[in-house]
Parts: sequence; C-alpha cells; structure tokens
Amino acid sequence: MIQTYATLCFAALLSTASGAAAQLPLAPQAQPRTSSLFHDPVLVVDGSGQGDFLDLQAAVLAADPETLLLVRAGTYNGAVLVDGKGLKIFADAGATVTLSDPLRVTNLPASERVTLSGLELLEGFRIEQCAGPVLLQDCTTPAGGRPERAHFALPYFEFHFCGVGESRQVIEQSQAVTLVNCELVGADGAFQSPFDGAPGTHGLQVRDSRVALYGSRLVGGNGEDCTMPPPFNVGGGAGGDGLQVEGATSWVWMTRTSLTGGEGGLYSDDGGMSLSPACDGSPMRTLGGATVVSSAHPDLAYHVPTVLRGGELGWHTVQGPGQAFFTVGRSPERAWWTLSATEGIQHLGRYRSSGVGPLLADGTLHRPFLVQGPPGRRSSIAVEMQGFTDLGGAPFWSEPRLLVIVHPNL
Repeated sequence: MIQTYATLCFAALLSTASGAAAQLPLAPQAQPRTSSLFHDPVLVVDGSGQGDFLDLQAAVLAADPETLLLVRAGTYNGAVLVDGKGLKIFADAGATVTLSDPLRVTNLPASERVTLSGLELLEGFRIEQCAGPVLLQDCTTPAGGRPERAHFALPYFEFHFCGVGESRQVIEQSQAVTLVNCELVGADGAFQSPFDGAPGTHGLQVRDSRVALYGSRLVGGNGEDCTMPPPFNVGGGAGGDGLQVEGATSWVWMTRTSLTGGEGGLYSDDGGMSLSPACDGSPMRTLGGATVVSSAHPDLAYHVPTVLRGGELGWHTVQGPGQAFFTVGRSPERAWWTLSATEGIQHLGRYRSSGVGPLLADGTLHRPFLVQGPPGRRSSIAVEMQGFTDLGGAPFWSEPRLLVIVHPNL
C-alpha cells in the first residue's frame, strides 16, 4: 500500500515547450526503510507555543529517527546536540530561524542521515565522527556575531602567525558531509591583551573528513589590531582562512564556491609611527597532505524549494550550459559516489529520472511542478533530488537538494 501511494503522492506537473503538462511520478524504490519511506513523522517546533515543542533540543531528544523537525520563525536559545540519530531539521517555508548557540551532530551511523536546512547558526556548528551522510542546505553563520577571544592553547607570541586561528564551523572525522548554498563567515578576533591581537577564525575547518561544497561562500574573520608601541606589542592577530583543510584523509570537492581570507590585524613596529599588518588569512590552506579537488565541468546550479505543502506549486530553477538538456533524478536514498572531476559526485541512491527540458540559450531554465501532500497531518515525504546534464557523452551532476512535503494544514 505504501508503494502504491508513493507513486501518486509526488506527482510532478511540468510545463513542456508547447505548454502542455507532463506527469512525473516518484516511483517506489526498494530499500531498507520501507516502513517509513514515505511517511516520516513530523514535529513542529514553535517558540510562540503554537507547535509541539518550544525548545529545539527537547524536540531532538523526543524525536524518532527520520523525523522531520519543522521549525517556525524565531530565535532559539540553548545548544543543540544530535547524537547518533538521523533527523531532518528544517526552517519552515519563508521562516527566519536563528540558533543562538552551537549546533553539534555526532556519532551518526552509516545507516542514518541528517539534514539541516535554512538555519541561521550564530555560533556555528560541529559535525564529528559521522559515518552517515550529513547535508547542510541554505544555512548561514552571519558576520557580526560574538567576536572570538584567543582563548585556545597558543603561546601569546603566535597569535599573528599564518593559519593559527580556530573555527566555529568544524567538520571532523566524518565521511560524507555536503554543503549547498551555505554562507559561513568566521568571527573577528576580540581583545586579548594590551600587547597582542587575537586571530580571526576560519570560515570552515575540515579535519580528516570527506566534504563536498556547492555554491557556497566561505570567509575568514579579521584579526584584531594591536597598536601598543614596541617593545610592548607582540603583533596583530592573523586573519582567518576561508577554508582550512587538514589531514591526509581529508578530501574536499568544490564547485561554484568562493573562498576569502580575513585581513590580518595591524601592529606598530617602529615606535607607533606607522602600522603594519599581521598575516592575512588564506582563501584556502591545506595541511598534512589534505586533498582539494575543483570541478572540471561547466557550472551547473539547481534549485528547488526545500519545504512544500500538498497542492503547492514549486519550481525547478537551473543555470548551466546553454542548450544542454537537464534531467532530474529523485530518490528516497542518499548516497555518495565519487565519479570524476568532470562528472562530479552522485549523491542519490537508486533513483528514477525525468527530463525537465533544454536550457535556453542564456543557460537558464524555469519549470513548475505540483506536489500532493501526505494523507496525514502528522506525516511527511522526503525526496532526495539532484539534476544532471549530458554534454560530450558524459553526464555531470548538480548539487543535491532534499525536498520535504508536508500536509497543507500543517
């Protein structure tokens, strides 16, 4: 019964070139999660009291694996820890959801997946010791948050050395972490002492992990100035790196991603007559044999809404090579199959594909689709989506997206 329903619940109506509509159902896929494949539970988090939980961490603890936590607009205080459990934490459609304290995902087994979508993370995140895939889509760590004191274990005279900063955005010992359309900004160094400036933090720090970056922006924080005259000053703080990757087992894939290092803090080296900068942060710094691979294929960007209610109209939005034919794959499974620098990474498991259409000469494509929601107000549908085009005989893949569909009355 679940499989029969699944074929109907994600009926996509796309306008063809002639203006007709073509029905693209999501076909059932045989895989281990058959009991909850298309009927994942939903919990609503609403700080105003109109949901199931006021507090996000309380909802995380109460949720069963694969639950969708639909978070309504507001600022949520308190650290959030997702420990060993696959969850989907989504800002509701059009909602600004701000987490004022750090978010941590850890100990995720290979059989589970975590998705964070549309969250503003004031104090960043840590993803560590995760064998299962973790997806962050449309998440930000905005600039102008709490400055970073140089409290970490460094001799005071090393604060101005290149690359010394830490990061509030850390991925460590994790095997399949994907960032899509995320903006991660490091914190500026804050007052350390009268004699030295604190370093800025890195936009993203990766250690012994496998990471894919799509259409994201990573910016290092600026180092703090130190204007005490010699012989009292030690130096301004170093700028943070946009991306710092460390460890021989680290492998990072990038496409359409910008990297910017922070500026080094100023310091006086001639009795206060003039100021010199400390080391600027690097856009990207690799340490200990880490590998970073940039895409060798033409840019291909794909966007769909992340939250839709049954009966709503969504849009496929594509930017890529003009005249290329774009196809969308849909799957209940998330995977990681590294193909090549030309073909990219396939993030879908077993999937069904449907042609969306050729891109216009300017490389754009906009096509609508209509979804039908789940039958119950307390259930949701999660669909992994990823597009590809075929130029020169080899397909290359866009970024992945996770779309969740909820009941229209939720």
